[in-house]
Amino acid sequence: MDRREVLKSGSAALALMAAAPLRRAQAAPMDEFAALDGMGQAALVRKGEVQPIELVDAAIARIEKLNPVLNAVVHKSYDKAREAAKGTHCRTGRFAAFLSD
Repeated sequence: MDRREVLKSGSAALALMAAAPLRRAQAAPMDEFAALDGMGQAALVRKGEVQPIELVDAAIARIEKLNPVLNAVVHKSYDKAREAAKGTHCRTGRFAAFLSD
């Protein structure tokens, strides 16, 4: 085995070890909204199957579960998100056109 092969195998092993905590975090069951994109979630709101605040709370729960591993969310504006979901803002935002029939 030459130096290049040793470095390749070491890099691969390191990548696998680094990804292990994320795989464990993702292995746990997520909420039913996690598989949906914004359009799918807007359709649920339009049909009256879910309220916007439920989607926000589910997203916050996912952030809290995965962020210790990912460290992707630095500024948590959960209160602002919840207030926006309770108000009329969610009916006038980017997905508003998909909320009306």
